[in-house]
Amino acid sequence: GAVSRRRNEETEYPQDLQRAIGGNTQPDVQLPEDLESELEDDVTVEPAVQQKQPKQDSATLQNEAEIRKLVEEADIYIAYGRYERALEMLRPAVNKNPTNAILRLKLVEVFLATGDVAGLSQQEADLQAIGDDEALSKLEELKAETAVAKADAIDSGGDVEETEFDLADDDVDNIEEQEKNTDLEEGIEFTLDDVGSDENEADVADDIASSVDDLDFLGDTDEAATKLELGRAYIDMADKDAAIEILNEVIDSGNEEQRDEAKKLLESIA
Repeated sequence: GAVSRRRNEETEYPQDLQRAIGGNTQPDVQLPEDLESELEDDVTVEPAVQQKQPKQDSATLQNEAEIRKLVEEADIYIAYGRYERALEMLRPAVNKNPTNAILRLKLVEVFLATGDVAGLSQQEADLQAIGDDEALSKLEELKAETAVAKADAIDSGGDVEETEFDLADDDVDNIEEQEKNTDLEEGIEFTLDDVGSDENEADVADDIASSVDDLDFLGDTDEAATKLELGRAYIDMADKDAAIEILNEVIDSGNEEQRDEAKKLLESIA
């Protein structure tokens, strides 16, 4: 009987050992429910963290795209000399993005164009505080370009003034004589009868007045064409109020074709 029990124990022992080392652990190993829940939470947390990063990148790209669009619109205003409009767009954008050098340099362009020394100095100080050496270098380039342009304008104006002041009375007489000779060479000749004719004098006066009116008309047409283009630009920028204002000016001063085009544009944004 003792030998039989010992054999049975030896037979069962390897089975217990096998279960202990993992040979058949499925029936005996069960995780607590709270531990399983914690493990599941750990698995789901990591993907959630990974999903947040693309949203941040998307927001950054969207902001950069908005800044590029704003700068393009400001360039249009600057090109047409509408500096106040450009400032109205740029100042809030700079306040929202104080470290953006592109916006600050665009402000610098406006201040240089308008001669706003205080505004220019403030932007220079802000860029120095930010520590953007590249932007500061670009600012100096803009200042130098503006100084050269102004110097060229002054030199051109100075030459004209010097020429005007150097003209002596004899020179003026010579110029007038040359103009008279030129008129004669072009075939503008009048007989004594023509000069004494009231009808011919009236015709000449009418011709001169007509020529002046033609010049004024051409000037108005060119200005109206510019305003028409500006109106289209405002519509592209979704600046409805500015577009309405400038297109109404075209209707007042443009020719028939320009007025019709302005009316069509106004109807498109009504």
